[in-house]
Amino acid sequence: LPSPSRWIDGIIATFRGASPGDEHDHKPGDTNHEGHGHASHSAAASLELSAQGLRNVGLSADTLRPVQLETFRKSITVPGIIVERPGHTRVQVATPMTGVITHVHVAQGEAVEPGTLLFRIRLTHEDLVSAQTEFVKTLGELEVEEREIIRLKEVTRTGAVAGKLLLDREYARDKLIAVLRAQREALRLHGLSAEQVQ
Repeated sequence: LPSPSRWIDGIIATFRGASPGDEHDHKPGDTNHEGHGHASHSAAASLELSAQGLRNVGLSADTLRPVQLETFRKSITVPGIIVERPGHTRVQVATPMTGVITHVHVAQGEAVEPGTLLFRIRLTHEDLVSAQTEFVKTLGELEVEEREIIRLKEVTRTGAVAGKLLLDREYARDKLIAVLRAQREALRLHGLSAEQVQ
């Protein structure tokens, strides 16, 4: 039996018009064709382009490369339709409070991992706004009470003011601290972090 390369050379020679008897062996890597004719190397079967000819057909040094062994990946076109999976492909995101979105961190259609920051929202919920207002108001009242207690402590030492007045102010301060603690927890229940409440 002839070797596969000799058999293929014979088939090629037949289609090119040469007789199978014209075939000859080449060792791997042997490019010496002197002394014998090749149908594939004849002047009639070869084409050599000038630099202008290469430019005319759109060939350049970037597109012409030596042949090298690469992995071939076959691709086929298959008709199909992409169908959304309800509850998995698109998810509606709701917020417990109203607000204005100030920045969107993802593009529409982008796949996200759980815990990814999607957007920033500036809350405008009426309950939250009133809770923040009351919190700031209580902070101001507590600051006034603290200053008044410091002033009364100095005056009470001299005996100009009764100690009962200082005691009443300290009770009022303690009540404000309790109210402030409750308001802080209310803000946390609205979804604000401890750092945001501070």
